[in-house]
Parts: sequence; C-alpha cells; structure tokens
Amino acid sequence: MQIEPRHLMQVAAIVDAGSFAGAAARLGSSQPAISRDITALEARLGIPLFDRSVRPVEATALGEALAEEGSAILFARDQAALKIERMRAGTAGVLRIMGPPLVMDHVVTPMFASFHAKHPAVEIHMQPGYVSEAMALVRTRKVDLALCAVTDIEEEGIDFLPLISSRNVIACRLNHPLTRVPDLQLSAIRDYGWVSPPRDSPLERDLRASLARLGGTTASIRFRSGTSAGIRTYLETTDCLSILPESVTHTMSKHHDVTSLQLDLPGPSRYVGILKRGDVPETRLAARMRAHLEKSFETLAVELEREIPQFRDRTVVAQT
Repeated sequence: MQIEPRHLMQVAAIVDAGSFAGAAARLGSSQPAISRDITALEARLGIPLFDRSVRPVEATALGEALAEEGSAILFARDQAALKIERMRAGTAGVLRIMGPPLVMDHVVTPMFASFHAKHPAVEIHMQPGYVSEAMALVRTRKVDLALCAVTDIEEEGIDFLPLISSRNVIACRLNHPLTRVPDLQLSAIRDYGWVSPPRDSPLERDLRASLARLGGTTASIRFRSGTSAGIRTYLETTDCLSILPESVTHTMSKHHDVTSLQLDLPGPSRYVGILKRGDVPETRLAARMRAHLEKSFETLAVELEREIPQFRDRTVVAQT
C-alpha cells in the first residue's frame, strides 16, 4: 500500500510536536486539515496511528514506524529550503574560478580559504589557465570568474576589473649570497642559473626577455617545473634564481625560505585583475566572491607597499 510523502511528514510532525496543532504550525497547515488527513489515512490502513485519549497524543507502534520515514522527508525538505535560501543570498553554491597557477596557488588560495571560513556552504572549483583560455571560458560561462595578469583588455561583453599592479621580481632562497651584496647591480646575477616558470606562460616569456637583456641564454636555465611547489622547492635548496610576480614571492616568504632581490627588474607593466561577463547579470555568489577578492587584494597591496616603499602606485581601485 502506497502512502503519500505528505502524510508521512504529517505523522512525523505530530510525533515531534506532541499535538495536531503543533504539527500544523510546523507544516504551514491547519489543525482541522491535518486531523482530517490522518483520520482518512487510519481508515484506509485499518490501524490507528495515534492514541487521542491522552495529552500529548501518543503514537502507536505503526505511527512510530511511519514517523521515522516521515522525519527523513522533513529533514530533506528543510535542507532543500535552507540550500535555496543560501543560494538566493549568495552564501552557498559552486564557484568555478580560473587563474595563472603561481598566483592562484600562493596568493589567491588563502583568499579562498578566508572566504570559505565565512561561507562554509560554498564549494570552490579552481583551475589553472592563462588569459586566452580564461577569456574563452568566461565567454562561454564555463567559469564564473577568472584572474589574469594583462596590460589591457578590450573585448566586447567581457569586463576586466583591475586589482593590483603586477611587478616581477627576482626570487631566490632566503640566505642567497646575493642578498648580502651591498648596492646590488643587475650584472651580478649573470653567473647564476635560473628556474623557469611554467612553459609558454607569460612569466617564461618575461624570463627569456630578461635573460636576453642580461646577455644570458636558455642554457642558463637549470630547472623547469610546471608546478609552484617544484619552483619553490628548487629555489629554497639551490642558488638558482627565478622571475616571479612580487605578490607570489611575498606570499611565499611568509611560510617558506624564499625572498626577492632588491633590484628594479625592467619588464612589461601588467595588472592582475578579474575577468567576468559584462553582458549578463552576475550571480550573488559570484558578486560576493568578487568583492572578497577586491578587499583581499587591497590588503595585499598595502603589505607590498610597506615591504618595498620605493615602488609606488601599485594599487588600482577596482571598478564595482
């Protein structure tokens, strides 16, 4: 014999509340309506579900058994309502975010963690990628937001919200011999090997350009790695150098034996910023994450300014 889910929920609510009126209040119904439904169900089953002669009403053995099943339905209903409420408020759901591996691993992941501490019902899917791929995935709505380091973007339907200026630095281990050289000059780094950033990345192109300016060649590269952990570990354990974004080196230095040389490295002027669709409404969850990243990068810009005050104007006011 089949029983409608709403009847199971009614039985469970009566058991929980100890009365038909209490069950009606929980279910958004009325006491007479629930009483009629339960009376009709008992008549169809031929077995009483409640002893109405006592207060609070008591469930029979069958009533208790059906209440267990109804409780599971009630719980699922309440959880569904909670998820709907959170998603409408932008505090739950799935966010798909893309960005350059080194920046995402060392700079942005801690920002995701602080966001999750405030909104534990959010699931974040992070994937590595550079600007051309990010543009395509943002346009086709396969990612919600993308971070990238660019000089400028003018694409119809795509908004670029600058967060912070992206300056490259020469990274090395904490006690590298060059960190003890007074009045360090660029010529002093020619005798050292290099750790290459991921192949075909903007950073690798910057490294090649820098080596060319310094009179070096690709033969100066001692280690290649497609992972941030590989680059960091090689820097910590050798005298090799690498070219990394200042924000990455700064964040690495908080937890690892990595620092940067106080040299003004020539290179292209880029901004790290957020790519998003500009021609479709932003979800509340994506807007909440965007605001969180904007605030987090503002804090990072202040930290970098304090660390190396001679490099100014690195902060960009995000367009909200």
